[in-house]
Amino acid sequence: MRTHPAASLPPPADGGLMGFLRAVNRFFFEPSDTATLGLIRICAGSLILYVHLIYSYQLYQLFGKDAWISDGLVTDIREEYPIPPSDFRWEPEKSTLPPPSEQEEEQLARYREKWLGGYAPDADPRLLWSRGQYVWSVWFHVTDPTWVAVVHVGILVCMLLFALGLWTPVTGLVSWLGMLSYVNRAPTTFFGMDTIMNVLVLYLTLAHLFARPGTAALSLDRLLWRYRRRRETGAEPAGDALSSSATFAIRLMQIHFCIVYLASGLSKLEGSAWWNGWAIWQTAANPEFAALHQPRYHDLLAWLCRHRVLWEICMSGGAAFTLALEIGFPFLVWNRRLRWLMVIGAVLLHTGIALVMGLTGFSLMMLALLVSFIPPSTVRHLLGLAERVPALVPGKALTPAPVGAHQ
Repeated sequence: MRTHPAASLPPPADGGLMGFLRAVNRFFFEPSDTATLGLIRICAGSLILYVHLIYSYQLYQLFGKDAWISDGLVTDIREEYPIPPSDFRWEPEKSTLPPPSEQEEEQLARYREKWLGGYAPDADPRLLWSRGQYVWSVWFHVTDPTWVAVVHVGILVCMLLFALGLWTPVTGLVSWLGMLSYVNRAPTTFFGMDTIMNVLVLYLTLAHLFARPGTAALSLDRLLWRYRRRRETGAEPAGDALSSSATFAIRLMQIHFCIVYLASGLSKLEGSAWWNGWAIWQTAANPEFAALHQPRYHDLLAWLCRHRVLWEICMSGGAAFTLALEIGFPFLVWNRRLRWLMVIGAVLLHTGIALVMGLTGFSLMMLALLVSFIPPSTVRHLLGLAERVPALVPGKALTPAPVGAHQ
């Protein structure tokens, strides 16, 4: 019988539980290039800086002591807002509590009138699961106008440094906490853009908190690291831009994007407007979203209405395209041959949302999250920074640092 050298034998196929665990480990934690993560940080950091810079025009109306939601009202919501218990029974449970005293009845009556009078005038507040909300905001404690401005400027500076990639673990964490502070103090301004914005910054912060020094591409932190290493050793530092935490953060972004699309697509199936093709038209002709006050836009819609075939292609076709993309994206984007088709479709979808609905901030934030599906090699090729600024972005030939190295 002929034998073969061990080196020529194919590696054993991974199977069973251990093979599955190895595949999961490779998927989430195999070190990868941080170029994509750096581009996402620049895009997301620039957007959050712009959004919160706009708050400056109405800073005290939104977050001051006498804001639209006053400090007294927001305190009441934090401390007394009714949280009913989850109950899936047909018949509500009757109270088995003893009758309240006269003083307790007065307190319960005032609470019932303030919080429950509109929809449950006979409810017993003692049966509530809890009262108040577990939210935090720096604006709950900083109400002096001068200090409000100082803290606001400080948060903006941290957001700028985060976008530039300077002291990223700290500035990212402060930026994220600052974003939560704005949302929790002025919940009436909260919508989808804020959700994606917080998700992005949270994942980016986690990636940089656990990354090795000098691995963050497209950042000033890497330039400072190279400068310090050059002073210490007198030679050009080898370094690399491979990071397990970057892989983990990118995977979280990709999975989150897929969940958003799948939930959005499946929920649309519950509406008849998406089945009969009218959903896009109801948005495009809605003056609350669309720019109907613009003569050219109004004339375009009128022209489409006079050409039924084109109307069906744009409106019914747009509805079918949206459903197919959002429901199919989470399953097809993992196929390398179909990935770019899915990414281009998502770009077209959010471009349409920005132009028709005016949700530019939301669309840009979703596109920043979509960048997580772009390979690092493509990012380097598009930016061309590996050849122009080698100190900022390592070259294409990346060598992983030795195991256990922390410099």
